[in-house]
Amino acid sequence: MFGIPTVTIAKTTLESATDSVTLTVDTDMLSFDARHLVIRANVIHDSQDAEVYLRINADTGSNYNLQNINAVGTTETAARANGESSLKLWKTDDATNIFGGGEWLLPDALSTRTHKNVIGTAGQGETYGVWYMFGRWENTAAVTSVTFIVTSGNFDENSDFELCVVDEDYAISGAEDILTGSQSSFSQGSITAGTGNLVCIANLRTDRASNTTDGLKLHYNSDTTSGNYYMQRFYGAGSGENASASNADTGFTTTAADADANSFGAFVCAIPNYSDGSNDRNALAMSAQHASDSVSHNMFIQRSWNNTAGITAISLVPELGSNFVANSMFSLYRIPGDSDDLIERIELDEDTDTIRFDSIPDTYDHLEITAYLRLDRSSTSHGSELWVNDDKTSGNHAAQYINGSASSVAGAVYTSWPGIVNTHADNSTANQFTAVVITAYNYKKTDRHKHIMITTGRSDQGSTDDAVYLVSKRWKSTSAITVLEIDHDSTFKFMTGSTAELRGISNDIPEGVTFIPETRMF
Repeated sequence: MFGIPTVTIAKTTLESATDSVTLTVDTDMLSFDARHLVIRANVIHDSQDAEVYLRINADTGSNYNLQNINAVGTTETAARANGESSLKLWKTDDATNIFGGGEWLLPDALSTRTHKNVIGTAGQGETYGVWYMFGRWENTAAVTSVTFIVTSGNFDENSDFELCVVDEDYAISGAEDILTGSQSSFSQGSITAGTGNLVCIANLRTDRASNTTDGLKLHYNSDTTSGNYYMQRFYGAGSGENASASNADTGFTTTAADADANSFGAFVCAIPNYSDGSNDRNALAMSAQHASDSVSHNMFIQRSWNNTAGITAISLVPELGSNFVANSMFSLYRIPGDSDDLIERIELDEDTDTIRFDSIPDTYDHLEITAYLRLDRSSTSHGSELWVNDDKTSGNHAAQYINGSASSVAGAVYTSWPGIVNTHADNSTANQFTAVVITAYNYKKTDRHKHIMITTGRSDQGSTDDAVYLVSKRWKSTSAITVLEIDHDSTFKFMTGSTAELRGISNDIPEGVTFIPETRMF
């Protein structure tokens, strides 16, 4: 998810059907102090369609609050829930070979500072839509376990569940900041130049008075000129589905002084190709909060910076409040272009027809592409396809997406379609490239169709053609993935300066960690 580097600490693959699975946190054998958790699921139901829920620390009380937005077919739905006994993640079914799921981040999960947040995305191919959820568990306890639950029936055998920590070995030295008092900003300078990506993770609350929420400003290289930044987002707010674009340095959300006690906002931002090359910097981000029973938002964001410089410094600032309050925290990670998990890096020095990875090893569990793309079409944008194993038969691919464009939110489902990777084209503003993240789960397993989540977007200095997409794709084959190719249905080419990095994600538990998965029945 968003290129976040992880280390798996617990996992299970079901050998028989069960209605719940619990994974327990064990960090004793890690070489670093873990801060954040990431959980993954890739599952199938044994008999019917059913919703999948999450509980933390086996808490069955009415302590969970939710804001989600999802699309099933052409219907987009947003919902707020308060005082629930678990958090709804997505909906799964029992169709043959169709495994669904996704990933969720729990920022600052191992501390006792704040209520615990859960933010992430999931899907079920084209069958039960694509989901973006945010949840708050009303408890300051450190997370010691997570439990996946289905509302009825069971998860079927071969369903997979993983519990990970964010790999602090990628943290930028001195970049982590945990507040014991108030502070006007989180700032990190002297970011090393080079290829690769940046990831920011934060858990935040401001002192904005007489309000439950506040916005955030994200600045690069001390550039505080609001007009140099551009944003497109879609989001849920209660039962409302919303989208907006703006020429401003804002667009994110967090909690403020009048929010429920211990309620903080979650923030995660990925910046592919943060330094290399001479084009503008683009990013994908999620920010969300459940401030009270009547106020909550989860925002999915594409943003750009009108500057060709490499990013050497980052600053996160309250929009309207004066300070972040005590227990707010910020982490910054650099994933270099020569990291240990890198399979291949492509950087175009001339216009090229496709972005193709065709030497994929079978030594990992999942695959992730982070890309930075622009096409030479005489238009402002173009939709490209993600093909698998050179299978160019459209009927072997299917997808569901939700997107925000200008002020509109839309969903669409395709049962014969290779999935969208929507990019800038050559009539958009000069130097604008699109940020893309693609995750293929359990790519080498031959007992399931392959589930792939795609995030992509473009923010062209306030153009009405701005858009951000969240896609759930299914490749209708049980074959292991050996080739991934981003292509298009025309003679256009990806332009010089486009980059793509393919990384492998391993769910191997570090040596010395003993884990026996616990299965609990409810």
